[in-house]
Amino acid sequence: MTPENHRKSHEMQLAEDLDMFLSAQLAGESVSTPPSLSQSETDIAAMLVAVSDEVQPDPAFAAELETRLLGANVVDAS
Repeated sequence: MTPENHRKSHEMQLAEDLDMFLSAQLAGESVSTPPSLSQSETDIAAMLVAVSDEVQPDPAFAAELETRLLGANVVDAS
């Protein structure tokens, strides 16, 4: 594996860990912070959860955004 591929693989793993953590937090589940996340990433996740509690997006907008992200292979559909 080239260093570039290893970096991309590591970034994808971090993104998946962050997505799983945020999804659980937003669903109201109590989960521990993945060890792969840095303190700054954990702080950002906490801020995103707090903001999401305050702001509820239009359901049509949220559905369209999710569809676009899934189409761009940015979000794991599982």
